[in-house]
Amino acid sequence: MILETLVVKAKQLMEDKGFVEVAPSLPLSKTFYYQVPENLRDNLEVGKRVLVPLGKRRITGYVLGFPSEIEIKDTKDVLDVLDDLPLFRRDELIFYRWVSSYYFSPIGEVIKTALPKGINIETLQILSLTEKGANILASYNGDSPVYPVRDAVPNGTYRILKEISGGKGVTLRHLIKRLTVNNPRSLLFKLRDEGLVNIEFKQKGRLIKPKTERFVRYERDSLSKQDFTSSMDILKKKAPKQATIFKFVRDKEKVSFRMLKKEFGNSSGSVKRLKEKGLISVSYEEVYRDPFAQYAYSKDTPPRLMKRQQEVLNRIIKGINSGKFSPFLLHGVTGSGKTEIYLRSIEDVIRLGKEAIVLVPEISLTPQLVSRFKSRFGNNIALLHSRLSEGERYDEWRRIRKGEINIAIGVRSAIFAPFENLGIIIVDEEHETSYKQEDKLRYSARDLAMVRGKLAKAAVIMGSATPSLESYYNSKTGKLTPLSLPERIENRPLPLVEVVDMRDEVKESSRKGLIFSKKLEKAIEETLVKKEQVLL
Repeated sequence: MILETLVVKAKQLMEDKGFVEVAPSLPLSKTFYYQVPENLRDNLEVGKRVLVPLGKRRITGYVLGFPSEIEIKDTKDVLDVLDDLPLFRRDELIFYRWVSSYYFSPIGEVIKTALPKGINIETLQILSLTEKGANILASYNGDSPVYPVRDAVPNGTYRILKEISGGKGVTLRHLIKRLTVNNPRSLLFKLRDEGLVNIEFKQKGRLIKPKTERFVRYERDSLSKQDFTSSMDILKKKAPKQATIFKFVRDKEKVSFRMLKKEFGNSSGSVKRLKEKGLISVSYEEVYRDPFAQYAYSKDTPPRLMKRQQEVLNRIIKGINSGKFSPFLLHGVTGSGKTEIYLRSIEDVIRLGKEAIVLVPEISLTPQLVSRFKSRFGNNIALLHSRLSEGERYDEWRRIRKGEINIAIGVRSAIFAPFENLGIIIVDEEHETSYKQEDKLRYSARDLAMVRGKLAKAAVIMGSATPSLESYYNSKTGKLTPLSLPERIENRPLPLVEVVDMRDEVKESSRKGLIFSKKLEKAIEETLVKKEQVLL
């Protein structure tokens, strides 16, 4: 019997949400369409993750939109919505689609790269034996991994059934790593079809969750001033530790358990009794992991700009205030004050209520650089780089997503920082090759800075003492506005550089394998005599 295929032509408005386009969080180039059950429609938004069937699997995917007109064959239903709030907005999705198209990479992989690693939900395939499978395993004699075909079961069955036995279930990924048989997936699925193995799907939840701490808070309305004095006198006589802790909490109004333990040792009993008396309250509150704990900084005073710096800054600010895409190439010698230009430009962006991304090569992300930005902008900065723990990176991403900060400073992946109202993107040392990612999603953060800046109608500054050939050419053809800082701050001299022709040195020397010139050797000797250091 030939089954007729039902073709559903759905003409619907965006808000109808009858069908949804989903990008799987897998390296698949195509997206899929699913029907949305009535009970899930109110909770479904672009940017949320959903649980959907794909073949005989259940996978997680990202909601990309709600098509207005589609042709669908044999639609399947969305199984569940996995997020309370969207992980990305529609404007970010436009950027992701561009990246996917330009770099020929699946949109799901692009989104996965843009999101913090710890929030990705993984679908696991859990294997267990059926009763028939357990009986066949018991029927084998010996422990050889290969047996003749019996009951239509292929060779290699014993090893697989033995690995799965135990009752706790084994993941498909773990089993395949341990097997030495050919085509293990095909063999497993055949065993499932023969009724020997069960394959169930289980969602592995977030690895990273918001961090919470216990806090003790003084109940301001619990006592009058007179009653407080009376209570303190009683506590000092009968429970001196409670009195000390109570006064400490009252003075600070809110204290973490961690701080109490540091100050007074084990305080759980005293806190419990103070709470029973209604003098304090105890609650769990979310706290951010602090990636800046290792950095020391103090508020700085902006230096006076040199004339050339001021001219460059004026042109950049004009571009920022125009509300149009304004790309610049800032070509400044080492020590010319490029960083101060960055800082002043960001100050203007913040004044307009907008946000900034600062990209730096991994090698340049030093405590000195971070401290300089912190000294100028305080806690209004998120730090994004590979040396952060997954928890720290997750918290920094959430601070940006919530709109609690205006500046992100980090390596190439920071180009995906989820700002809503970008005013400027700065690419420092833009000539560095480390802005290119060479594995998984391959991209150039320098190029993406230009694309995202154009989409956001923001200013983009490419800064370098030695610009890349591409940027230099673009500045000559009008794609980038050239800005120059040819002199160092306070007209400090540049290092003297002398080029020595080693061909002449070889002719004059009888030594073989000559590496250093006579002038360099002499300079090294003179430096060491002065008890100074040499860097080659």
